[in-house]
Amino acid sequence: MLVVDDDPVLCSVLCDVFEHEGYTVRWAAGGEQALAALDQLVPDCMILDLAMPEMDGYEVLETMKHRKPPPRTRVVVLTAQDERRHVLRCFELGVFKFATKPIDPSILFLAVDKLLHMSNDEADRERREELEMARRLAQLDAALDEIRARGIGRG
Repeated sequence: MLVVDDDPVLCSVLCDVFEHEGYTVRWAAGGEQALAALDQLVPDCMILDLAMPEMDGYEVLETMKHRKPPPRTRVVVLTAQDERRHVLRCFELGVFKFATKPIDPSILFLAVDKLLHMSNDEADRERREELEMARRLAQLDAALDEIRARGIGRG
């Protein structure tokens, strides 16, 4: 597992939780370190922050997407950026799970552990369902914005 976040306290907690449960964990303090680590190993899972200095999580995802062959790493985004546009973009870039900070590390562990014990077909199916839900929510948000802009629904 690879944890990518510029917050050393959060990374230490996550690494401790996952290592305690038997996972081998590496930590990267940013996007460039994450890509360097991915040159040396292909982790089963990567927990990735979006907002990091120098190279953000989106750049990491884009780079991973264009590698030949693209890694089969299951990416879980853990970020303080919870706007729906971030959710949709992440799933379009191949993310399997999206979680927002702050999060109880044990809840994150359970979600990641479940993801890692799914077959590729099960995980891909769940990711496609999450992507479809994110698209529908984005459409709903756009429709609500249009309704608000026209002044409908005020009362």
